Amino acid sequence: MQDPEVPSSSILDEDMSGVDTSMPIIASPILHAFDIAKVEEVANSTKTGTNLKITLKTSAVLQDTKGNQIQPGWPCYTYIGLTETPKYNKDAIKRSCATFVEAVLGVKEKLNPLSRFEGKRVMCKVGIGKATEEYPDPGNTFRFVKA
Repeated sequence: MQDPEVPSSSILDEDMSGVDTSMPIIASPILHAFDIAKVEEVANSTKTGTNLKITLKTSAVLQDTKGNQIQPGWPCYTYIGLTETPKYNKDAIKRSCATFVEAVLGVKEKLNPLSRFEGKRVMCKVGIGKATEEYPDPGNTFRFVKA
């Protein structure tokens, strides 16, 4: 359910069929399948806009950077910004949204209703993000890949 204080983004109802999502994909062992547990529109950290929060769960046993096993069902989170900024315009937002929709459904269309993504499987190229001032601990990055 959407937070009542968060305004809905009209971009969620826009048709994504005309958005170009082509990009070279390098096959490597960091491509993994994840199950989508939840997709929701949430306020961004500064409460100036919204993000699409995507909760993923591992679908197989994976190994972490220390050599430990991560069991299936481990939750992971990734976000798609839905609010324009000087460096992230509406076309970039639509490209990110269309890439997600196409990776999950195999076609580019509107995102709403968000609940239809729950329970679906999606392929992601997993990377390791560097620590920043805002996020002092390194974490994973997820790039949705059309299967």
